[in-house]
Amino acid sequence: MKNTSFKLASAGVLALAMSGCSSILTNHTNDYQYAVSNTTKLQEPPGSLQVRDDLVIPNASEIPDIKKTGKFVTPRAPFIFYPMTKIPVSSEPDRMVFDVPAGLDKTKEMIKGFLGALHGQGDAIATDKDNKIISVPFEFEKEGFWASVASTFTRNFPEKTVFAFTFKPSGNDTIVSMQFKQQEQGKDVTSWLSPEKDPKRYTDAVRLWGNLGRQISEASAYLSQRGENSPFPIWVDHRGIFAVHLKTTTDVAAQIKAAGLHFVDGQPNMLAIDKQDTQSSMQLDEQTFPYKIQTQRDGKFLVIDASKVTDPELASFQLVQRFIAK
Repeated sequence: MKNTSFKLASAGVLALAMSGCSSILTNHTNDYQYAVSNTTKLQEPPGSLQVRDDLVIPNASEIPDIKKTGKFVTPRAPFIFYPMTKIPVSSEPDRMVFDVPAGLDKTKEMIKGFLGALHGQGDAIATDKDNKIISVPFEFEKEGFWASVASTFTRNFPEKTVFAFTFKPSGNDTIVSMQFKQQEQGKDVTSWLSPEKDPKRYTDAVRLWGNLGRQISEASAYLSQRGENSPFPIWVDHRGIFAVHLKTTTDVAAQIKAAGLHFVDGQPNMLAIDKQDTQSSMQLDEQTFPYKIQTQRDGKFLVIDASKVTDPELASFQLVQRFIAK
């Protein structure tokens, strides 16, 4: 019986503890819900500064009023053009030739970098000899799954492009010949051709020209020779867009006229190629091109917009070539 009484007493104590001792301690939960704020005014001593309960913004008087002006538009950074070193380009029936003002090792290094960027992933070089580089087959237009299945049945496989570069030292320069051929399932579909035979491969060659010119200029001892003293009038931005660095000593109209171009009557900020110009390209001589004069720290630049042409990069290349002294 004693054990039973002890167990009952213990259970009673435990139940009392679990109830939160509400019957023993006073509950002050609602004490502050009906409290009244102290309205006693603070008495400041004579001569003290006036107390102000304000948000103080430093230099608030210098901050202009904020007015809603419409939807916010993220400002675009201006295109920055970089100087290029002159790289003469010539054509032969089966190749394009670049006269690169750099040594053999430096030239090969730049070509490899260009092919790596063009390929995108994996090793882009299949053959690397002293005087020749041959790329792996490039698949520029990737096949989807169903197209790949269809090719298995039709035996009509996509063509791949192989590039070849031949190097020939010439004094302090390196003569680089660029060619390409098409392959299907590892078999040659064409012989070695000049990039000029295909607009897409011609565009690749134009990008290479701009890439080499910019890299050599950046590595050159003449990097400080900018602005009016720049020895080559064609500059390029990071996207491969070309611009003509204008001479401040010569009128803009005179420079445009010397390049075989003219302003279009009745159409402001438009240029066209002179019809009587013997250098006129059959693809461009009937077209007009918007232009603008852009100012940078290094001077004024003529930017001709060829984006509406079928092959804009080729058109841009052909247009700026007109400003190079022969």
